[in-house]
Amino acid sequence: MKENNDFEQRREHQRINTCILVIISAYYNSLEGMILNLSCGGAHCVLEEFLPLKTKVQIAFKLPMSTFESHQLRLQGTAIRIDHSTKTNAYDSYKFAVQFGEVPPYEKKIIEDYIAEKKKNDDNQLNILLTGCPGIYFFDGVHSRLFVSVHGVGAKQP
Repeated sequence: MKENNDFEQRREHQRINTCILVIISAYYNSLEGMILNLSCGGAHCVLEEFLPLKTKVQIAFKLPMSTFESHQLRLQGTAIRIDHSTKTNAYDSYKFAVQFGEVPPYEKKIIEDYIAEKKKNDDNQLNILLTGCPGIYFFDGVHSRLFVSVHGVGAKQP
């Protein structure tokens, strides 16, 4: 029997939610958009323009690092999934997934460092948010889910 999280378990690379400006180049056009989540294997992006499935793209973005530096990355990829349902009028956008081709080791290390740093910062912000809140909190780091119980000590995780 398949579990609901089979898709997550198949992921080869750690993925993190983010919001990074991106330039996607395809068919001699450059389109501005946002990266919604990122891994060493690809990115989930949003654009106002439609990109057909299997479109070869170049994706360029800067990763902000806490040391007041940023790294410009340019990677080759392919649009492998498109969410058509997100475009309902002229002001909406398309969400799509880009699978990167081969990521050079230096760029892979930069992405891994960014993900680790962002995850650490996100976890710290979560801890700050929870400070002073009543209840018992369970954080499932594998699936990034937070469980809350207001029944006190000994409460079971849902």
